[in-house]
This record gives sequence, C-alpha cells and structure tokens, in this order.
Amino acid sequence: MDKKLIWKLFLLFSAFTVIFVSLFFTNNLATKIAEQEKQWVELWADAIRTISSQSIDDPSQDVSFLFSVIQKNTTVPAVLVNDQNEVLYFTNIDSSKMKKPYFVESFLLNEQLEINSQFGLQYVYFDESSLLKALRYFPYVQLALISILCFVGYFMLNTFRKSEQNRVWVGMAKETAHQLGTPISSLMGWLENLKYIVTEPEAVSYLSELEHDSKRLQVIADRFSKIGSKSEKKSLDIVSLVKETMLYLEKRAPKNVRFDMTSSLNQCMLMGNETLLYWVVENIARNAIDAMGREGRLFFELSFESKNVQIDIVDTGQGIPNKMQKRIFEPGYTTKSRGWGLGLSLVKRIVEEHHGGKVFVKKSEVDKGTTFRIILPIGSV
Repeated sequence: MDKKLIWKLFLLFSAFTVIFVSLFFTNNLATKIAEQEKQWVELWADAIRTISSQSIDDPSQDVSFLFSVIQKNTTVPAVLVNDQNEVLYFTNIDSSKMKKPYFVESFLLNEQLEINSQFGLQYVYFDESSLLKALRYFPYVQLALISILCFVGYFMLNTFRKSEQNRVWVGMAKETAHQLGTPISSLMGWLENLKYIVTEPEAVSYLSELEHDSKRLQVIADRFSKIGSKSEKKSLDIVSLVKETMLYLEKRAPKNVRFDMTSSLNQCMLMGNETLLYWVVENIARNAIDAMGREGRLFFELSFESKNVQIDIVDTGQGIPNKMQKRIFEPGYTTKSRGWGLGLSLVKRIVEEHHGGKVFVKKSEVDKGTTFRIILPIGSV
C-alpha cells in the first residue's frame, strides 16, 4: 500500500478516535449533569410544595430554609404554573422572553414535575441550563475545529510538498542547462571551423542543418536556465510566435500530421519572454503530435478579447481520461515510458507565474482528441 495513503488513513483514524472519545466522555458528563439538575429541580419543587402546604399565619413555621433552597437555583430555567397553565413564578429566564408570543407555550413542552398544594394542582416545567447545553454542543464545535485543523494541515503539507517538488525540478532544469552549455559551445565552434573546410554543395547543406539544430539546442538550454529566475519581458507579436512554432514543428513532424492555424488578427503585441512562450506552445504541440502518432490534425486557433489572447491547441489524438486531467501539470507525472514529467509542469509555471496567465485542458475525449487553452494578458504584466 502507498505510504501516503497509509498516512492519510492514520490521520483520519486518529481524528475519528479523538472525536469518538470526546463524544463519549462529553455525553457521559452531560448525562450526569442533567441528572443532577433534575434532582435540584425536584428539591426546588419540594420546597415550593412544602411552603404552599403550610399555613402562612402559623408563626411556628420556619420557611427561611425552604426559601433559600428556591433562591439557590441560579442556573436551571424553571417555570411554575397552575392547572390553567397560568405562570405563577419563573426563574433563570429573561423576563423579555416571557413576553414573547408562544414562548411560554413552547417552554411548557419541556419535562415537568407535579405539585399538589393547598392552592390546587401546580406544575414545574424546567429546561437544561445554558452550561449543559453548551456542553452538549461542545463535541460538534470540537469536530468543526478538528476538521478545520486537518484541512489547514493537509493544505499546508500539500503546499510545502509541491513547493519542494518545484525546487527539485527547477534545480534539475538549471543543472541540465549548465551541463548542456559546454558541449553546445564546443559544437558551435567545431561547426564554424567546418565551414572553412567543407566545400561540396551537399555537405554544405548538411552543415547548415547541423548549425540550425545546434542553435536550437542552444535555445533549449537557454530555456532551462531561465526556469526559476525572473524572466525579462519585452513586446512581442504572439501571432508570429505561434505561426513560427507551427512552421518549425511542421517540418519535423510525421508527414501525415496536418497543421493549420486561424487568427482573428494578423498581429497582437503583448509583454512576455519570447524564449519561454515559444517553449510553452512547442511543448504542448509536441505532446499533441505524440498523442496522434503517425497521422492526425493539429490546429492552432487564436482569439482576442480586450485584455487577453486565447490560444487553443487542438489535436485529434488519443485524448486524456478525466481522472488524469487534474494531474498532468504535476511535476514528475508522465504517461510516457521515457521522460521526467517536467514539460507541462514548467509550461504551467511559465504561463501562470512568469506571465500572469492561465493554461488548462479546455476539453478532451478519449480517442477523439484534446484541446489545451492558453490565456495570456495583453499589455504589461
């Protein structure tokens, strides 16, 4: 079993154990307090019964103790009524509440004690004290607090984990750029020397392609070196950038993969890093080409609003299952047998953190294709 799942189950079990123990002891304590309050009300009712059964004119009767018993009830709400439900006396209840319509009627639904006195049949109705009610609600408050604590703890741990993953991937990207730097520089030097030696037309054309690909490697290394650093932005035409990327990939894609592009504007200037945005479009497009295999259609559609440009990259590939769509931008996640699972994670970082935009899967159907959408703000960011 996955260690992460074991920890989650352990934390969930611990939380439920705390809640169960808290509920058990709180309910046990509340039951005992409720019994004590009932005993106190019974004593209170006995005092009222004794006082009402004694003659007021008899000086030998000392009722001071009984009155003190009645007065010492300072917590339990109680109402004394006659057999006509007329209120004779009440305690520990706000007088303003007693004037509210239907309050007395609703209070008389509580537990009652009967008093048979010389003034006729009387009843004492009583409710739980505010302390006892608070005690009964305490486990639920505790449950809410534990739930909030678990949620905040999980969110913080998840954030720290993702932050750590990002630092690892950024470090790998920079180290890759560093390691590529020396051989690429050396390769460019050798190509410059070969220009003076090679004279055959066919060899010169091959040398030109080698030089082009070497410059491409240099661009790739430059991209990796910029990850994790504050990118320099300048005004660029996003329409030309997407078109240039499409033309570059079209020459290197399988012959049966068709490319197309539409744009409602011939030019759209925005502030961004050309090298990184080129990588974003290329990375998503390469994934789309891989998903289509040897044939299919890759379509670029640019649409514009007053503040944003939307770039839809549509393929006719194998699609992405719903359960995978939320994970494809996670560092290290990949469905390929080779690769680090770094591409789309860096794409998201470039678009959202470096350019203040958004990138997401607009829609995807298995065996029908996928549409990625990139949203970039127009103007300074």
